[in-house]
Amino acid sequence: MSRIAYAGLTVVCLSLWAGSLPAQAGAPQPSPGSTIVVRSGEYQLTEQMLQQALLFAQIQAGTDFSSADAASLRADLMTWFQKDPAKQAETFDAVAKFLRNRNSRNQMDLAVMRYKFWFVLGQKSEVFDAFKNEPWARMVLRYNPILVNSDGMIITQRDVDWQFNSDAFVAGIAGVAPPTQADKDRFVASLPSRFASMPAEERENLRMSQARLASVHLSIDGTIKTKAAVESYIRTNVRSSEDVFRVARQVENDSQYRAKYDLAGRAEKINAIRNAQQVNRQITAINGAVRNVMKNSKLPQYRYPGGPPEPGY
Repeated sequence: MSRIAYAGLTVVCLSLWAGSLPAQAGAPQPSPGSTIVVRSGEYQLTEQMLQQALLFAQIQAGTDFSSADAASLRADLMTWFQKDPAKQAETFDAVAKFLRNRNSRNQMDLAVMRYKFWFVLGQKSEVFDAFKNEPWARMVLRYNPILVNSDGMIITQRDVDWQFNSDAFVAGIAGVAPPTQADKDRFVASLPSRFASMPAEERENLRMSQARLASVHLSIDGTIKTKAAVESYIRTNVRSSEDVFRVARQVENDSQYRAKYDLAGRAEKINAIRNAQQVNRQITAINGAVRNVMKNSKLPQYRYPGGPPEPGY
């Protein structure tokens, strides 16, 4: 295996789906005020670099690590850095650059970030093999194990979780029983053996489950009419728990970018903003008119006891 494939997994992945990274000129310099935790020659590992690596790992795991696991990973990353600081400094720097260009608080950004990362790992077996040897990757796999790695596609536990969350969301609106943990366990147990025979659309829906669920919430959150339309569709089409999977996937389809719920939700939010701006303009005009009336009136000036005249008179 090539040197870059083995040691530069993060650099390879980020370069492939976040654009080319600038060439490094010498050792990366820490941000001002960042505490240095490891120094090796001209290379430095800072507390900020460690925190960024932990954040990136938790993003790929789809959850926060326990305090003990975060501390263990932190120690492993420090040891890993010292083995080859030149190579690992490049990896840490790549992670930092990627996080600076992403909104890590936006659920859709997080979903796309995860999707693209696992997409690269599924497409490039040599990168996946390297991935398993990096300390932060081992922690990611503990929290988000891979269920299927077949035909260039990787499906993780979180992918299944998010699809079942979407099903539970639809079942809740329809008033039918949501999928149970036993249902999920059976799904996970049978997935490896039947994945190859699943329709291509169904496999891709599963791989994109978090982004699809995020699209639903982006379409309806902060809306009234669009949310009501989605809920009406669900209640009309879900008559039993057997209908939930099919309807959930359709709602996700209709919430994708430029699909009907996405367009309706955007239009409703824009109209709400315009209406709010119009109301603000009207309030401002009324306040101005009231001030002018008071200024031009012959009412005596009002004074607080012992104080100056009230402003505006």
